[in-house]
Formats: sequence, C-alpha cells, structure tokens
Amino acid sequence: MLTAGSQVLPGDVARKQALNPAQALALGPCRVIAQELPQVSARLVDVLPSGLKDKALARRIVAEAVDTGDADLVALRGSERLQMQLVKAEAGLPAGAGAGTAPGAAPALALPLRQSGVYLITGGLGDIALTLAAYLARTQQARLALVSRRSLPPRSQWPALFITSPDPALRQLLGRLLDLEEAGADVLTLSADVADPAAMTRVVAACRARFGALHGVFHTAGVLEDGAIHSKDAQSIRRVLAPKAAGAQVLHDVLPSGTLDFLAVFSSTSVYLGGAGQVDYVAANAMADALVAARPDGVVLHWGIWGDSGMAQRAYGAPSDRRLPAQGLHPLHPLLGTRVPGAAQAQGACFEAVYRPQDLWVLSEHRVAGQPVLVGTAYIEIAWAALQVLHPGAGLDMRALSFGEAMVFQGAAAREV
Repeated sequence: MLTAGSQVLPGDVARKQALNPAQALALGPCRVIAQELPQVSARLVDVLPSGLKDKALARRIVAEAVDTGDADLVALRGSERLQMQLVKAEAGLPAGAGAGTAPGAAPALALPLRQSGVYLITGGLGDIALTLAAYLARTQQARLALVSRRSLPPRSQWPALFITSPDPALRQLLGRLLDLEEAGADVLTLSADVADPAAMTRVVAACRARFGALHGVFHTAGVLEDGAIHSKDAQSIRRVLAPKAAGAQVLHDVLPSGTLDFLAVFSSTSVYLGGAGQVDYVAANAMADALVAARPDGVVLHWGIWGDSGMAQRAYGAPSDRRLPAQGLHPLHPLLGTRVPGAAQAQGACFEAVYRPQDLWVLSEHRVAGQPVLVGTAYIEIAWAALQVLHPGAGLDMRALSFGEAMVFQGAAAREV
C-alpha cells in the first residue's frame, strides 16, 4: 500500500508538508493481514505528498513490492529509506520520572500538568480514565471534565445512590467519583459522543463555563471488537473506528493546536505489534497516533495490558477467586490464578483460575456475537505471567502461536481454567 503523509517522522512537520493522518488507517490491514493469513505479505510505503512527483518513485515502489524482507512499514523521505524498528529500552524510570522520585512512588507523567488544572478525559467513566482521574486528583487537585456516552444521575443524588442503588455497578462508579472529590478534585460529568463534532463543541463550552479554562485533554475513549478480517462488517468496523479515530479528529478540530497545553492520546502497543482479530483497532489507533503526532502539543502514550499490582485489580477486576486467601492461596496474576501445590512436575507446572466475565475486562469488553470470548493477546499475557513465576526476570521469545479453539463464555457464567 502506498500512502502520502500517513506517517509523521521527525522533521516532517517542520517541512510544512501537508500530512494525511487518515491514511494511517491503512496500517491496520498492512500489519494484521499477514498475522491472520501467513501466506499473505503486506507492506505500507509512505512518502511525503511532494514525493508523489518524484520520477524515481515508481521504480522504488516496484523495488519494495519484490523485496523479500519482513518490514511491514517503510517511509521514503528524499533519497532515504527509513524502516521502523523496535529496540529494547534500558530498564529504569519511565520518561517523566525525575531523579528525585522516591522508591516505590508513582512516577510523574511527562506532561506539563498544572496544579488545579482543568483536564477533559474522554471515555471518562471507564476504568483507565478513572484511574488517570484518581492520579490527577491526588497529585494536582485537578478540575476534571469526564466525558462519556453514559448519562449519570444529578450530582446531588450521588451520595444517596451510592448507598441505596440496587445496581452494584452504579454504586461502584459513584463511589469512585466521590473518591475523586474526596482527593481534592472538582468533577464535572458530561454525556456526549466524542465522534460528534456538535456534541463535543457543547462539551468544551460547558467545561469552560464551569471552570473558566481548559488546559489539556486525555483521549482514552476506545472500543475493541476482536474478529477475523473475513468476519468484519462495515457496522462493526465503524463502531471501533468512531471513538478512537473519529474522536481524535473531532478533538483536533474543536481544540486546534495552540489552544491547549497538550492533547494526549491513550493508544495501544498493537499499533507496533499488530494483533490477529484487531485490524480495525490497530487502524483506529494508528490514525489517532498520526493525527496527534503532527501537533506541537500532541502526546501519544502506547499502553499494553495494564498488568501491575493495583492497576491490574482495577483493569482486570476482582481476583479470580475471592475464596483463595481464606484457603491460604494467593492469586499470582488475574489471568494466571494460583499454582496448584504438588502438581505432577513431569507434566510441568499447573495453575488454576476461575474466570468470571463480570470480573475480567478482557472478557466483559471483548464479545463475539454477543458472547464473552477471551481476547487473543491474553494467552500471551498468561504465558508471560507463568514464566515470571517459574523463572523470575527471564525474557519471553515466542516465535509461533496458533489458536486451536476460542474460549467462549455463556453469558455471565464462570469457568474454571
């Protein structure tokens, strides 16, 4: 596939060349097709729009087509051929964590956060957004506009409903919102579709009317609907593209560069790694990445599965079996469960867990034909977690992985794994 300006490289913006972030959607099929259909190879070749007039371009494209290398993304900039490469980062504090960070303390976000700053968070009632909101409340006493398609009861009813509502999910959500206020945040919840320009214009106006300013935006909204490419239909693809990709475009249009301290997109490592069943999800994140990367105030954060202690409990849900601590057993990982004592070593180590769709986001937020199905990347996470138990600190080099049968759940019924 040939695109013109889908990839934003250092210097591209400085050249003041017209960029086309929407064309980055093509990275989804380029990166995923070969993972679902090993006999098919795909490569995205990106040039700057001005490079389309280069007489040598046709020859270079033919050279890419017959090249037998495994690169799936190449950028041509002038006479240079640039190929994306992932390199292992040195262990240490993440970007933004200063040398004075206390051991065990949460590292600082590498963003220009203000004390009592005003921050809008899309997907604002989701687990990741609320975890972020708690951080901003605790460290900045921020004023927060949480935007979600879900409507909540009036603020005056939250304390009573937190105690009396028959809906446990609503009680838990209201409890987290009240905790934000207890931590020092001023919270405004707004109902809107982030992909709707008119609705988001009203949201921004309401935020500024309430707080008098808007300093930054965290775009965490997103939808994941795994499924093989051949099973995807236009409706399903639109549901995935709308919140992340179209939402990023709306935020970019409504809040142009220069009006914010930053516009931060919560993206996914799947943009780099792909993922069978996630062609539209990879595409959506790739477009959002390219759009924001072209802004001077743009920041892209690529997340994998949220898997460390505390955050894992919030992202994955409750431990796999609440009875385990009473039995003297403790879950090693939300997906791994516990190691079975005395298991036959000849057959390898044995772990057991109880999976409940309502407790695990990799089930509750991943459905095929309405039924919870364990997301494919979770199997890699399980393998990594087991390796850390058996060989702490060891690396995992997985060269071949095939899925024999999907793990499907019937409604909310639990399964022993």
